[in-house]
Amino acid sequence: MDSGSMTNWIARSILSNILHKTKGHTLLEVITMTGRERKRFELVEVFYDGKESVNNLICYVYDGFTKHITVQGIPKFLQSQNILSKEQFQNIVDPASTSVDHASLSLGIGIIMCPASINKIRNGTMIQLDKFNMTLDPTIFGMAISGRYQMISKVTLIPFVTNVQL
Repeated sequence: MDSGSMTNWIARSILSNILHKTKGHTLLEVITMTGRERKRFELVEVFYDGKESVNNLICYVYDGFTKHITVQGIPKFLQSQNILSKEQFQNIVDPASTSVDHASLSLGIGIIMCPASINKIRNGTMIQLDKFNMTLDPTIFGMAISGRYQMISKVTLIPFVTNVQL
Protein backbone atom coordinates (compact mmCIF):
# COMPACT_ATOMS: atom_id res chain seq x y z
CA MET A 1 0.00 0.00 0.00
CA ASP A 2 1.26 3.46 -0.85
CA SER A 3 0.48 5.31 2.35
CA GLY A 4 1.92 8.71 1.54
CA SER A 5 1.69 9.90 -2.03
CA MET A 6 -1.90 8.91 -2.85
CA THR A 7 -0.80 7.36 -6.14
CA ASN A 8 -1.40 3.96 -7.69
CA TRP A 9 1.20 1.96 -9.60
CA ILE A 10 0.72 -0.82 -12.14
CA ALA A 11 3.23 -3.13 -13.82
CA ARG A 12 3.46 -2.41 -17.56
CA SER A 13 3.03 -6.02 -18.66
CA ILE A 14 -0.38 -6.23 -16.98
CA LEU A 15 -1.78 -3.50 -19.23
CA SER A 16 -2.05 -5.80 -22.24
CA ASN A 17 -4.59 -7.87 -20.28
CA ILE A 18 -6.90 -5.12 -19.04
CA LEU A 19 -8.91 -2.26 -20.52
CA HIS A 20 -6.99 0.98 -20.11
CA LYS A 21 -6.18 4.25 -21.81
CA THR A 22 -3.13 6.47 -21.63
CA LYS A 23 -3.76 9.83 -19.95
CA GLY A 24 -0.27 11.29 -20.47
CA HIS A 25 3.24 11.23 -19.09
CA THR A 26 4.73 12.93 -16.04
CA LEU A 27 8.31 13.50 -14.93
CA LEU A 28 8.60 12.14 -11.39
CA GLU A 29 11.30 11.57 -8.86
CA VAL A 30 10.44 8.33 -7.09
CA ILE A 31 12.19 7.49 -3.83
CA THR A 32 12.15 3.84 -2.79
CA MET A 33 14.05 1.61 -0.40
CA THR A 34 16.65 1.04 -3.10
CA GLY A 35 17.24 4.67 -4.08
CA ARG A 36 15.90 7.47 -6.26
CA GLU A 37 14.68 7.29 -9.81
CA ARG A 38 13.88 10.35 -11.91
CA LYS A 39 12.09 9.62 -15.19
CA ARG A 40 8.95 10.12 -17.22
CA PHE A 41 6.21 7.75 -16.14
CA GLU A 42 3.17 6.96 -18.22
CA LEU A 43 -0.15 7.75 -16.53
CA VAL A 44 -3.03 5.41 -17.41
CA GLU A 45 -6.66 5.00 -16.50
CA VAL A 46 -7.51 1.33 -15.94
CA PHE A 47 -11.04 -0.03 -15.80
CA TYR A 48 -12.40 -2.90 -13.73
CA ASP A 49 -15.78 -4.36 -12.82
CA GLY A 50 -16.76 -2.72 -9.56
CA LYS A 51 -19.45 -3.38 -7.03
CA GLU A 52 -22.28 -2.27 -9.31
CA SER A 53 -20.65 -0.77 -12.39
CA VAL A 54 -17.39 -0.36 -14.28
CA ASN A 55 -14.95 1.65 -12.16
CA ASN A 56 -11.56 3.16 -12.83
CA LEU A 57 -8.18 3.78 -11.24
CA ILE A 58 -5.55 6.25 -12.34
CA CYS A 59 -2.11 4.59 -12.17
CA TYR A 60 1.48 5.37 -12.97
CA VAL A 61 3.09 2.63 -15.02
CA TYR A 62 6.23 0.97 -13.72
CA ASP A 63 8.34 -1.33 -15.89
CA GLY A 64 8.49 -4.24 -13.45
CA PHE A 65 6.65 -5.95 -10.65
CA THR A 66 7.18 -5.20 -6.97
CA LYS A 67 8.80 -8.01 -5.01
CA HIS A 68 6.28 -10.04 -3.05
CA ILE A 69 7.56 -11.71 0.11
CA THR A 70 5.67 -14.95 0.61
CA VAL A 71 4.87 -16.31 4.04
CA GLN A 72 3.05 -19.63 4.12
CA GLY A 73 0.21 -20.41 6.51
CA ILE A 74 -1.33 -17.05 7.38
CA PRO A 75 -4.97 -18.11 6.72
CA LYS A 76 -4.46 -21.35 8.64
CA PHE A 77 -2.95 -19.39 11.55
CA LEU A 78 -5.91 -16.97 11.57
CA GLN A 79 -8.32 -19.91 11.52
CA SER A 80 -6.55 -21.44 14.53
CA GLN A 81 -7.08 -18.21 16.49
CA ASN A 82 -10.91 -18.44 16.15
CA ILE A 83 -11.21 -14.69 15.50
CA LEU A 84 -13.03 -14.80 12.17
CA SER A 85 -16.46 -15.99 11.18
CA LYS A 86 -16.67 -18.90 8.74
CA GLU A 87 -17.77 -16.50 5.97
CA GLN A 88 -14.87 -14.11 6.66
CA PHE A 89 -12.38 -16.96 6.66
CA GLN A 90 -13.72 -18.40 3.38
CA ASN A 91 -13.20 -15.03 1.67
CA ILE A 92 -9.53 -14.61 2.64
CA VAL A 93 -7.12 -14.18 -0.26
CA ASP A 94 -4.03 -16.15 0.72
CA PRO A 95 -1.03 -13.86 0.07
CA ALA A 96 1.12 -16.99 -0.46
CA SER A 97 -1.10 -18.30 -3.26
CA THR A 98 0.37 -18.67 -6.72
CA SER A 99 -3.13 -18.55 -8.22
CA VAL A 100 -2.97 -14.98 -9.47
CA ASP A 101 -4.12 -13.60 -12.82
CA HIS A 102 -0.60 -12.62 -13.82
CA ALA A 103 1.23 -15.78 -12.67
CA SER A 104 2.54 -16.40 -16.20
CA LEU A 105 4.21 -12.97 -16.08
CA SER A 106 5.35 -12.77 -12.47
CA LEU A 107 4.36 -13.71 -8.94
CA GLY A 108 5.26 -10.18 -7.87
CA ILE A 109 2.82 -7.44 -6.99
CA GLY A 110 1.25 -6.05 -10.16
CA ILE A 111 -0.78 -3.18 -8.70
CA ILE A 112 0.02 -1.03 -5.69
CA MET A 113 -2.97 0.95 -4.55
CA CYS A 114 -3.18 4.04 -2.37
CA PRO A 115 -5.67 4.10 0.54
CA ALA A 116 -8.26 6.12 -1.42
CA SER A 117 -8.27 3.47 -4.17
CA ILE A 118 -8.48 0.65 -1.66
CA ASN A 119 -11.57 2.39 -0.28
CA LYS A 120 -13.09 2.21 -3.79
CA ILE A 121 -12.76 -1.59 -3.90
CA ARG A 122 -13.68 -2.18 -0.26
CA ASN A 123 -17.09 -3.80 0.19
CA GLY A 124 -17.36 -3.99 3.94
CA THR A 125 -15.74 -2.83 7.14
CA MET A 126 -12.00 -3.27 7.57
CA ILE A 127 -11.11 -5.67 10.37
CA GLN A 128 -8.24 -4.46 12.55
CA LEU A 129 -6.34 -7.26 14.29
CA ASP A 130 -4.23 -5.18 16.68
CA LYS A 131 -2.96 -8.25 18.53
CA PHE A 132 -1.26 -9.40 15.31
CA ASN A 133 -0.53 -5.95 13.79
CA MET A 134 -2.68 -6.83 10.77
CA THR A 135 -5.74 -5.61 8.92
CA LEU A 136 -8.18 -7.58 6.81
CA ASP A 137 -9.79 -5.60 4.01
CA PRO A 138 -12.98 -7.02 2.51
CA THR A 139 -12.75 -6.08 -1.17
CA ILE A 140 -14.53 -6.97 -4.38
CA PHE A 141 -11.66 -9.45 -4.95
CA GLY A 142 -11.85 -11.11 -1.52
CA MET A 143 -10.53 -10.46 1.98
CA ALA A 144 -7.03 -8.96 1.60
CA ILE A 145 -4.46 -9.35 4.38
CA SER A 146 -2.22 -6.34 5.05
CA GLY A 147 0.25 -5.38 7.73
CA ARG A 148 3.41 -6.35 9.45
CA TYR A 149 2.98 -9.51 11.38
CA GLN A 150 5.24 -11.74 13.39
CA MET A 151 4.29 -15.35 12.85
CA ILE A 152 5.62 -17.57 15.59
CA SER A 153 7.09 -20.80 14.31
CA LYS A 154 8.90 -23.47 16.28
CA VAL A 155 12.26 -21.99 15.34
CA THR A 156 12.07 -18.24 14.84
CA LEU A 157 9.96 -15.14 14.36
CA ILE A 158 9.33 -14.36 10.70
CA PRO A 159 8.43 -10.70 9.92
CA PHE A 160 6.64 -9.87 6.69
CA VAL A 161 4.90 -7.05 4.88
CA THR A 162 2.20 -7.77 2.34
CA ASN A 163 -0.07 -5.66 0.18
CA VAL A 164 -3.30 -6.03 -1.78
CA GLN A 165 -2.37 -8.17 -4.73
CA LEU A 166 -4.62 -8.23 -7.76
